[in-house]
Amino acid sequence: MTAANKETSSSDATQSSAVSSKLLATEKKAAVDSKNVTVNGNTASTKVSDEKPATASSAKTTTSSVKAAPTKQQTKPELVQVFQNGHWYLVNSVTHQNQTGFQKILDQHKTVYYATNGQMQYGQQHLNNYWYLFDGITGAMKTGFQYINNQRKTVYYNGNGQMQYGQQHLSGHWYLFDGATGARKTGFQYIGNQRKTVYYNGNGQMQYGQQHLSGHWYLFDGATGARKTGFQYISNQHKTVYYNGSGQMQYGQQHLSGHWYLFDGATGARKTGFQYISNQRKTVYYNGSGQMQYGQQHLSGHWYLFDGATGARKTGFQYISNQHKIVYYANNGQMQYGTHLISGKNYYFNYTTGALQLSQNIASFLNSIADAARQVAKRYNLYPSLMVAQAALESAWGDSTLARNAHNLFGVKYNGQGSYVTMPTVEYYDNSYHTVSAKFQSYQNYYASLERYAQLISTNFYNSTRSRAANVTIAAQNLYRGKYGSYATDPSYAAKLISIINSNGLTSYDN
Repeated sequence: MTAANKETSSSDATQSSAVSSKLLATEKKAAVDSKNVTVNGNTASTKVSDEKPATASSAKTTTSSVKAAPTKQQTKPELVQVFQNGHWYLVNSVTHQNQTGFQKILDQHKTVYYATNGQMQYGQQHLNNYWYLFDGITGAMKTGFQYINNQRKTVYYNGNGQMQYGQQHLSGHWYLFDGATGARKTGFQYIGNQRKTVYYNGNGQMQYGQQHLSGHWYLFDGATGARKTGFQYISNQHKTVYYNGSGQMQYGQQHLSGHWYLFDGATGARKTGFQYISNQRKTVYYNGSGQMQYGQQHLSGHWYLFDGATGARKTGFQYISNQHKIVYYANNGQMQYGTHLISGKNYYFNYTTGALQLSQNIASFLNSIADAARQVAKRYNLYPSLMVAQAALESAWGDSTLARNAHNLFGVKYNGQGSYVTMPTVEYYDNSYHTVSAKFQSYQNYYASLERYAQLISTNFYNSTRSRAANVTIAAQNLYRGKYGSYATDPSYAAKLISIINSNGLTSYDN
């Protein structure tokens, strides 16, 4: 059975009994001024239309409306409404012919429909391939939203009374009506030709922006109403959130496109920076894009190490295999430098690389340069302790590539004479550390390196000599006040030297 047949049968079953009783009570009152005419051989009560003839403007309007629905305007006085045998007719009092089709009853401000037998129709009617709805009592053609009780659906009839289907923009809102039944849609709906999923509330109106539905947050495009998925920035809440394939906001840890992310358990906001995962008892780090980080990371001027599998922040002694070094991370995860008392024992970590310097290597290095440093320092009136401390800091206690391959203990740059080697070095500028390549002087032995260092200090950094500095601490600090600028770009350079001197008892060399 077609949709048209279904709709017609339902109206025939429900309307006939109501018409004969209700119409007799209501429409008879409209026929106060009446006269007798003969209809089909019978005498009937009639009502003569007393409306005035249509003006030019109203006639023009009627002509326009006929295009959408074939109506006839009742303007001639010979057309009268007749109630006979429980039915209303519109009859030409001269020709006694019943009028059919759409007719506008102006004095009652309604459009009605008369079937081919001349009887006024009620309820749902399928006419010229369109569904219409006529009032069950007055027969007035319905427009706008209407609820069809026996079919449990809300439909919409346009200004011509025709049922509408698909997407409709009405009074500033988008609605969707079933393509077959015309039933107004609610809830999530997929618009195939626009490839979008949208949501219609209980009134059938398309929704936009953030919506809390059935315990989940969703986001719909502010212009098209399309349901959003993936990462979305909520500007008025200054947060980035994530909606899964069903459009639901996500919370907690989420593995997305090969990366782990963390979203706030209450707001769904994407987390960045250090975060503690309590149920896994680990601290991890999410970069600016919210992705968990692994391995060595340089953050806010500090080196950290994160587990390559779990992302957990490492602490304590750790071996960096690709750099062949042992380093130490404090409880806050930051790599340590210089001398530290750990479990009751002193350890020294290279000030540049953080590499653990074994005590036997430190003792071996001091023994290798102590006598030469005293001799050279005495001739140039310098502090031997400062000379040795600088040699230890600059050469990683003789273990740097520059010290091993070029006997350059102080990182002295190439002056254009003799031999040189090109090496990477770390320099501090623009408020951070940078690795750069530079040419460094190459020497035949450590003594030559100490000699060149003494010449440089006595001429360009004479404020660090014994005659200008009352003690070795002042001498170290005066390295920032050279003839041509600072000895090193590191703002902590002097403090590191003093730490090496004190932790290794080097002041004894100055006696």
